[in-house]
Amino acid sequence: MIKWILNLFKRKKKTREPTLVAPKKDSPKKESFELKEGMIGIDISHHNKVTDMQKVVDGVDFIYMKATEGESFVSRVYDERARQLNQMDIPWGAYHYYRTGKDPKKQLAHFLSYIDVNSGLPPVLDVESINNNFKPNVHTAEILDILNGLEKATGIVPILYTNYYFCKDHIKPDESFLKYPLWIAWYRKDFNGVKIPKPWSNPKLWQFTSSGSINGIEGRVDINKVII
Repeated sequence: MIKWILNLFKRKKKTREPTLVAPKKDSPKKESFELKEGMIGIDISHHNKVTDMQKVVDGVDFIYMKATEGESFVSRVYDERARQLNQMDIPWGAYHYYRTGKDPKKQLAHFLSYIDVNSGLPPVLDVESINNNFKPNVHTAEILDILNGLEKATGIVPILYTNYYFCKDHIKPDESFLKYPLWIAWYRKDFNGVKIPKPWSNPKLWQFTSSGSINGIEGRVDINKVII
């Protein structure tokens, strides 16, 4: 009897069924939007407090949001913000924070279950220096496998987000990465002087500050510019 009672209090682990939406020809966001030079957008996570999403939308050209991290983490505000943005006239996209020491196949599947391919923006794989014990001969191949998997599953070429020194010194990508646009983080007032890691010659997106200010968001926020 005691064992039966204890079983009642055991919480079963909830899993999310894949919700990847197939591309639609009549999707206005996907069909009409293109990242064009000079456009300004933001990327936000659960750390950013959004007080008025409409004001945010009115102040930028596009929005990226953190969706997932590792094998199981999900931003607690992602689903609600995605619902809001799907009702507004702005393209948005999701990014996944890559973790070393976590199964790349599980990370891919986890991220795919939160991607909406009709949101208007390609999915992004975020690879940063906080990933300890990065081994190029192991983890660079994992990153490429995830990018390939995203493209195969969604039919959309994903973007790689990173910073110059971590990319150059740790990821050390080869020519096979060239098919994936680069989103580079380098904080300065103008693009002149921004270093671009090989094999890319230019990034698609440039995150030029982490201390921006946007109406509708409390505190500082990352701001990005489309380069090509």
